[in-house]
Amino acid sequence: MLIDVRSRLRSPFQQRLYGLLEGWIEDGLGIARFEGAYERARELFVNDPRGRVPGAWFDAALDALGITPNVQVPGRMEIPAKGPLVIVCNHPFGIV
Repeated sequence: MLIDVRSRLRSPFQQRLYGLLEGWIEDGLGIARFEGAYERARELFVNDPRGRVPGAWFDAALDALGITPNVQVPGRMEIPAKGPLVIVCNHPFGIV
């Protein structure tokens, strides 16, 4: 189990309360869905024929989540052939 909420609960009261509400809490937080997506991504990554190359994990994660990237590149990009280049990236994958 990747996310184990119960292991973080210290007092017997917290553990009993969580035991009563565990299904609702885990469903509400999407823990099972997250762990399923993580496991699918891990399988795709481990079996990727390219091996463990940069970007393979992100490709596997997007595939596991059923997300197809849509990258729009401007028609005319002015990238200098020589000299400094600054690239700023706030949210590299946008809102997924």
